[in-house]
Amino acid sequence: MGFSLEDLKNNRNKGLVTSSSKTGSLVSVKKPRISINSASDIDSKLDVLAKKTIVSSTQEFARNTGEIVFIIDKSGSVEGTESTVIEGFKNFIDKERKLKYPTKISTILFSNGARVVHDNTDIEDVKSFSYLAIGGTALYDTFLRELTRIENRQKMTCDIPKDTIVITMTDGLDNERDSSLEEARPLIERLQNKGWHFIFLGAK
Repeated sequence: MGFSLEDLKNNRNKGLVTSSSKTGSLVSVKKPRISINSASDIDSKLDVLAKKTIVSSTQEFARNTGEIVFIIDKSGSVEGTESTVIEGFKNFIDKERKLKYPTKISTILFSNGARVVHDNTDIEDVKSFSYLAIGGTALYDTFLRELTRIENRQKMTCDIPKDTIVITMTDGLDNERDSSLEEARPLIERLQNKGWHFIFLGAK
């Protein structure tokens, strides 16, 4: 899959507020404004996202694998959205498969801790999953631990995709953490500077 910075200009880093200062770029996370009410709703939003981010099929872009990282909130505050998110995710993956681009999927479910469901898995091998929404919301802990792990994995395996897109589905409230936004900010900024794209969808 090929992703273009130009195609992402209206989508990338949603949910992240950036501003410049004498000490550099500042990053903060705000509660997502997008609400998801049904499986068809999340499906349509991901579909629009795909159309805006995926470059048309060319031999040049088809040789460049893209990695899509899903970070999905499964804390108690999003209880009742599980089937909606799962079905929307499945529909999105089905549509992406039909494009026949080389795409890798990583999926992390998080609450107090994190559970890795897919790790750099070829989209053809991605299987459905289930989960129960319970526990606190350790968003920044998950960002620090899992995005650092993925960055290191890409370096160690020399399997660095042309673009990495991080899609976070959360209600935006980090209420249980060891890490703060201040600690996560340098990581987010560094990954943005490397060309990673951050997109937030509201979980409810």
